[in-house]
Amino acid sequence: AYKYIMQDDLIKQTFSVSTGTDNLITIDFKKVVEPEDTTRLAQLVEDAIFEILNKDPNKTYNALLYISAIGGSYYLSPEAKNIYLNLAKLRQLKKSALVGNNTFIELFVNLAVSAAGKDMNFKWFSKREEALNWINNE
Repeated sequence: AYKYIMQDDLIKQTFSVSTGTDNLITIDFKKVVEPEDTTRLAQLVEDAIFEILNKDPNKTYNALLYISAIGGSYYLSPEAKNIYLNLAKLRQLKKSALVGNNTFIELFVNLAVSAAGKDMNFKWFSKREEALNWINNE
């Protein structure tokens, strides 16, 4: 029973999840939410991703996450970390590239990737072009 600071419709304005014909899911975090809302944000992002994945359970995608807009330090609740970690392990997501300059999240991602081992194909980039090059080179 969490008390959320923001209503869902306001949280949904802080990110977007979209996909095109290139089997690329783009997740764009546009602004910071309150620490108390990071769990709900993760749940809403997860729902949006599953809405795409569930259309065709046999289809695979690559993911491109933009987090530059949320700045240099960012709190993630333990629940939010688990949600994002489980998303990263999904078989339907082949490669996931994170683009941003957030030291805390970079550290978390690097630890998560090393903990999960070979199952995760996840990389950190500071530039969008580098991320897309990596994703597009099978």
